[in-house]
Amino acid sequence: MTFRLTSVVALTLLSALGSRLSALGSRRSLCRHLGGRRQRCERREFLMTYDYAGTWSDASEHSTHAQARSDLAYWAENRTYPAERSVLGMPFYGYCWGASCDHGYTPFSEIAANYPDQTGQDWITAGDRTISFNGTATITKKVQLAKDYGGVMIWELTQDTSDGQLWTALKAGL
Repeated sequence: MTFRLTSVVALTLLSALGSRLSALGSRRSLCRHLGGRRQRCERREFLMTYDYAGTWSDASEHSTHAQARSDLAYWAENRTYPAERSVLGMPFYGYCWGASCDHGYTPFSEIAANYPDQTGQDWITAGDRTISFNGTATITKKVQLAKDYGGVMIWELTQDTSDGQLWTALKAGL
């Protein structure tokens, strides 16, 4: 199966996700912006809880579950922002450190193509390469965490594998 993202596919996926959230009794709205049309949304804070490390730093995890939990709690407790309006950002990419890394920023699809048996992990060390990313297990855990908040956003969907491994992990967390 080839997973090709078009505005029609994206709208279908968003509609299905919105229906699933409604069926689960979610209080959350689904905001979307496709084809120049924008659905009206409540004000939300989109927390980009990733890029804690990257090509500018030593090798370390750039987007852990613990960091996501801490960021969400900070906005809810320290900033007293309503939890239901805090949206958790999740990366569909990672960073690669080492002499054989073509570039630091690495789409999940490329990580999965090179290391298909390690997509459930968040950390790969192979030869002189060290790669930090969110694997399928972490994506599922983050979606489960975000149920107590305003949901999730993805940066960015087209970096998933052609069969939608991270999208599938996201749905599993619902």
